[in-house]
Amino acid sequence: MSAYVLVHGGVHAAWCWETVIGPLADAGHHVQAIDLPGRAATAGAASNCTLSDYVMAIRAAVDRAPEAPVLVGHSMGGASTSQFAEHHSGDVKEVIYLSAVVPRDGESAVSTLLEAGPESALLADGAFVVAEDQTVTIPPEHARAGFYGRCEEVDVQAALRRICREPIRPLTEALQLGPSFAAVKKTYIGATYDRSVPPALQRVLAERAGATFQMIDSDHSPFYSARTDLIEILLDHG
Repeated sequence: MSAYVLVHGGVHAAWCWETVIGPLADAGHHVQAIDLPGRAATAGAASNCTLSDYVMAIRAAVDRAPEAPVLVGHSMGGASTSQFAEHHSGDVKEVIYLSAVVPRDGESAVSTLLEAGPESALLADGAFVVAEDQTVTIPPEHARAGFYGRCEEVDVQAALRRICREPIRPLTEALQLGPSFAAVKKTYIGATYDRSVPPALQRVLAERAGATFQMIDSDHSPFYSARTDLIEILLDHG
């Protein structure tokens, strides 16, 4: 048996892993998909959330695992999983980035995404809507274009209904990464049709992080549009 901790990114939450949890568990593995702070039961505290709060939430999940888990970070979850790996490198078997934003030392998730330029649908005018409580969300039309371009319509509609606001601060805080992060085994799963983190940027981020690169035919949400391929890859790393 292996263990997995699945970390969502951005305006998604733990529900985005619903197609993955069952098959991994059915294969005999221990699986946790966590809600980062500022969502679900802690949504009322979103404006005060920090990157450290995210790391602490991952810490709690890793502590619940029966062994050092494979830590999987999707999208903006690449930042929090990277920061966790720096602080707790001996407590994870591997970090897998899934169409993820992976900042360098001293950079934030937002500054890293900006490198994508106009190729990212998330950088279009109106894609990020900031509220007075220092949270941000993405309107449905931008979410559809950026996240679900190759998904079945039933999955698109279900996902759009559950998109939530997320805290701004964890997205803009600079990461502090060093030798501990560099020493962790890392794999980057890129997506051929990703319009949020474009393939060219995916390869750059993987190389910077020292991650082995794999590509699947998917949009930014392979847990819907390429679930079988994604599950097979995750099982290979268990």
